[in-house]
Amino acid sequence: MRTVLRRLTILAALAALAGTGNAPVAAQRISRANDKVAPVIRLVSPAPGTRIEKPGAEIEVAYDDEASGVAAVTFKATINGRDYSRAFEHHSRGATAKVTPDRPLPLGENRLVVEVADRAGNVGKADVTFINAAGGWLTVLAEPGAGPERYADLVLDASGSMRDKVLDNTRMAVAKTAIKSLVKGLPDGTPLGLRVFTDCKTIRPLAPIRPIDKAAFVGLVDGVEPEGATPIVASLLQSFQALREIPDVERVTVIVTDGGETCGGSFAEVVAMAKEPPIRVIVIAFDIHDQGTLVSLQTLAESTGGAFIDARDGDQLQRALEESLQRLTYTVFDSAGAPLTQRVIGGERLELPLGTYEVRFGFSSLRASARVTLEPLAESTVRLQGKGRATTVTVETRKSSPSLSSTTGRARLGSSSPLPY
Repeated sequence: MRTVLRRLTILAALAALAGTGNAPVAAQRISRANDKVAPVIRLVSPAPGTRIEKPGAEIEVAYDDEASGVAAVTFKATINGRDYSRAFEHHSRGATAKVTPDRPLPLGENRLVVEVADRAGNVGKADVTFINAAGGWLTVLAEPGAGPERYADLVLDASGSMRDKVLDNTRMAVAKTAIKSLVKGLPDGTPLGLRVFTDCKTIRPLAPIRPIDKAAFVGLVDGVEPEGATPIVASLLQSFQALREIPDVERVTVIVTDGGETCGGSFAEVVAMAKEPPIRVIVIAFDIHDQGTLVSLQTLAESTGGAFIDARDGDQLQRALEESLQRLTYTVFDSAGAPLTQRVIGGERLELPLGTYEVRFGFSSLRASARVTLEPLAESTVRLQGKGRATTVTVETRKSSPSLSSTTGRARLGSSSPLPY
């Protein structure tokens, strides 16, 4: 009985103590209903106006809410309107992030905005503007007519599989339409030949490689009918033989095919013959779905310094033909000699990290290149001038102001799909 009374006394004392307000309640937060104050956010780094000149900007954010507490799940961080929230790692009173190369910041002025809510729904917000000077811009241009004169031979697959359908038309009908549209848009006097294969031993040179007669060329294309097998190797070797007879020019063979080699030819023989005199092969794979065939054709093209383009419909085929026959290209290599990207001359300027690069023009018959060292927030322009053996390459560097307006019209490596060659 005494034990029971003692327990009742202790319980009563505890109840009285709780009623006096002397219980340790300081650690308790204000209820959500009474919380009207937004979290406090402080952007520790980068500081306002900071100029960053090394890759990988480090961002540190501090946040706290003394009332109902921060709900970290509501954290949102944007840089120039682009969401970077997932780049942050959170700790007890803040978050940190490092901008990696796969999500690079544009050069010039950048605005970081951070928002976070507390458990009562009050939203805190802070922003800071800093300057990314960890790179420069590269623009590659060519004067009209600059570079070697390009002679091209178009090889068209007219094997039996070209009768297969692409949407509502046969592959051959789609290919004819694309080629005729290409021809109509070519400048007068463009050197272009045409040869067609219809079987292992049937390869017909329909038009010699010389300044094009557009009406005659279109008529020849209209007369092609598909049949037989796919002698890719024999067709390319025949094209090379014709191109070798033309001295001191840029030699290119463009082949449009819907399949791989079926006549026993060796791609290694093609690569060997393309080396001297140098001939680039551009392979346009048209509506090919077999991955092994695509890989082998790509390897063939790239082994000659050419290019591989995967076209799945008529529009893609026409663009591929235009890019192959009309546009000049260049490749950017890093300081170790590794290729970074291939682009069309005169396209968007590139944003690149600080460092030294080599710009090499995509000519098989002419070695044209320039070394460029990019400075912080400076624009380097590489310009191709002259014609044939008189071709020269110049480099000019100009400082740019670190403002948002200076970042327009750019293409960052990894941020857009490069052209196929």
